[in-house]
Amino acid sequence: MSFVKICNEHARQLKTPPVCASKAKEFVREIDKAGKPSAVICHGPWLLISAGLTKGRTMTSYHTIQNDIRNSGANWIDREMVRDRNWVSSRRPAEIPAFNREMIALFSERKARRKCPSRQITVVTG
Repeated sequence: MSFVKICNEHARQLKTPPVCASKAKEFVREIDKAGKPSAVICHGPWLLISAGLTKGRTMTSYHTIQNDIRNSGANWIDREMVRDRNWVSSRRPAEIPAFNREMIALFSERKARRKCPSRQITVVTG
């Protein structure tokens, strides 16, 4: 697997049963450890929080889970889309066009780095 995309319905389903949640957390940890792209929208950040990956990261989400994100040690900002290193996050399905544009850009950069590993790409969040 080259990337992971988590949306609202997936996040809710992954909360139960515990075996599925455990495997899902392990999976996203492996993706993140490898520096592979992750894209989350709406309540999708819950899985990243549960996996212990959000501390020190900057992201957005649906407003109702902003406290969960902040309490996990991440910086939550109210923007249509946020890019932080290998992560893209967005607030809600109405913002899918911006989310998809940035997600495709992130995946394309990952593909370009695999073809030309000496190339350095720096992404500034803001």
